[in-house]
Amino acid sequence: MAKNDDFLAALQARRAQIQKQRAPEPTPEPVPAMEPSTEPEPQVEPVRPTAAPEPELDWQVEDLPPEPEPAPATPAVDWSVRLTTAHQDAFDPDSPMRVAGGWSDLGGDLTATLQALESRLLTAPEQASEAAHAACEQIASPLLDKLESRVDAVSMAWLSVIEADWAPLFAEPHLAESTSQSAACLLSQALRPAIAQAQSVVDEVAGLAARLATSHPDLADPWKALARDLRGRFAAIADKAEEVGQPGSTAHTLARARVQAHSRLAAMSPQERQHAAREAVLRRMSPADAAAVRAADIAAEAAAKAKAETEAAVTEWRTIAADLTQQYPLVRSILTRGHRPVTELLRTAGLGVKTTSTRKNRDGSTTKVVSEQLPTLAAIAEVTDGIELEFTPLPGQSIATWQSALGVLGVELGLTTLTVEQRGRRVVVATHDATAPEMPTALVKGRPVSYDAVTGRSYLGQTEAGAAAWITWSGNSGVVVGGTPGSGKTASMLPVFAGMAGRAELHIFDGKASFDLEPLRPIARTFDRSGDIDGPLADALERVDQLRVTRAEAIYKRTGISNFWDVPLEKREELEIYPVVVVIDECQTWLDISGMDKEERTISSSIAKGVRQIVQKGRASGIVVVLTTQKPTSESIPTVIRDNAGERIAFRVLTRAAGTAVLGEQPEGAPRPTEIPKSTKGRCITATEDGGMELAQAIYVAPRDVTAALADGKPVPDQLAVAQRLLAS
Repeated sequence: MAKNDDFLAALQARRAQIQKQRAPEPTPEPVPAMEPSTEPEPQVEPVRPTAAPEPELDWQVEDLPPEPEPAPATPAVDWSVRLTTAHQDAFDPDSPMRVAGGWSDLGGDLTATLQALESRLLTAPEQASEAAHAACEQIASPLLDKLESRVDAVSMAWLSVIEADWAPLFAEPHLAESTSQSAACLLSQALRPAIAQAQSVVDEVAGLAARLATSHPDLADPWKALARDLRGRFAAIADKAEEVGQPGSTAHTLARARVQAHSRLAAMSPQERQHAAREAVLRRMSPADAAAVRAADIAAEAAAKAKAETEAAVTEWRTIAADLTQQYPLVRSILTRGHRPVTELLRTAGLGVKTTSTRKNRDGSTTKVVSEQLPTLAAIAEVTDGIELEFTPLPGQSIATWQSALGVLGVELGLTTLTVEQRGRRVVVATHDATAPEMPTALVKGRPVSYDAVTGRSYLGQTEAGAAAWITWSGNSGVVVGGTPGSGKTASMLPVFAGMAGRAELHIFDGKASFDLEPLRPIARTFDRSGDIDGPLADALERVDQLRVTRAEAIYKRTGISNFWDVPLEKREELEIYPVVVVIDECQTWLDISGMDKEERTISSSIAKGVRQIVQKGRASGIVVVLTTQKPTSESIPTVIRDNAGERIAFRVLTRAAGTAVLGEQPEGAPRPTEIPKSTKGRCITATEDGGMELAQAIYVAPRDVTAALADGKPVPDQLAVAQRLLAS
């Protein structure tokens, strides 16, 4: 405890000394500073700022009134105060440097152990020399290994502290050199106990070798070699510890690269980490060997993917078929007899092509051979109004041929509602024998539906098929929502966000400066409805991106898991880590640069970069950006951001281009947002994981009911503070 008090006393004394040096002239009443401690100052050389010309400072005490107000802090005083605070923060028991082992020795009273060994050795040198030599090596070598690891760990923690907390101190150019010296002194102080302990052990071994060489020269050679080796290793480690604190040195550059590598590694998914490790192995191979291994990996990956797709298709088919066997005799026959019922159906409908050939036998006779080719049944798909049979037709077989066969196919299947159409290279026969469920024109509920933390998704509404429609946050980093004014876009998303109360950290930004999202204010960590381009959005995105990096490191440190969504829910709740959702409503306010001046374009570019950074890299940290707009264009939603968004929802839009800006390219035959009636508010189209489009009706909860439900709500714990605490603990 005395050591800690001595260190803090030294900091206080240094602060007072710096203030005294920086003052342009003495004053009767100096600016208040922390009183130096009366306790003895530790053996730490204070870092004095380099003298530099300063702007004129107004310190005219005689102009002050009889009861002077505290004088405004000059840049020098402010710097010294902040420097002292930064030192104290670094010395805090929970700081990264202390956690890494700073200001601590390496453990154990090894000098006493070596002295005991020396006593036994000198009693019987010939008998004990070899064993004592091995024991000394077993004590000193691991200690130097531990010292080297300690230097690496404390140096990395020191770099993270300097880059994160000392940046404002380095922002003053005329004090940068003094700040750099102070930072180097901080690292030196943090490593001093460990280095001093290692040096005492090395000196003890070297002294023992010297004494043995004097008394027993015939036994001295191995001891001298051990002493040289230990001194050389210790000198190299000590030099490295000193160089790390010098920007531009090799050791400093390597430490910085190591910190960056650890940050990138912590942000990787397990698959990305495995790929990076594989690439590291390949880089050590010859180009020819690496190319061969890569080709083999690609082939193995393709085979595994094909196998998985086949197994998934078989499983899906069996699941669907079990539900369809009672309704469709053809499906039941296929399950029991294979493709034979399909062959008979196509042959009866006249869709086969027969060819006749003559085969010459060995005895000189000939045999007439008749062969038949038939279309192939490629898939059976269940749709809302029945099933669809997808066939691969024969070469040259036109859609007209299939249309002429519909009558026979209908008789054989017992259906009069068959239709046929061409879809790419396939011909699709649809039954249209089931009544599609009618979609509700509105889904009104009295309160928001809570976010499902187990599956990581929120209830949006009901699909055309009558199933629940969801917004999946788990594994996603971006959600894009577009729709014309009055389409129900904001009203439909409001209960979704409200349902995350107590389960996610929300940052809300309303670009149209309205009160539509006002009910969310009690549960939002950040709430801004100013709609100002130069508002708090840019700073908030920078903070969220800092959270992305810090949280990835903290999660990996505490769980060994690199992806937020892979951490079990119970563990997440224990650590108080929650999904983070950044809602940028009417994002064109910040992202569409049309009509902006030069300064606004600069801010817009910074915001777009921040959004892109989080959407591209925030998935593993459990961070999602939601962009909503009533003006869907490639300017309001940049395509690079849209294409990285895992969820896309389009309410009614007026043009096909607007629908594409939200959903991307829409397949033929898919429902289109331009076809949604104007009167059907909340009707939307969502992009599914398999690239399809699905029609859905979103729920509606009156704003007053949302306000009532959230009246007693509050934000979840500050996730950046939580991540920093977890990383430091």
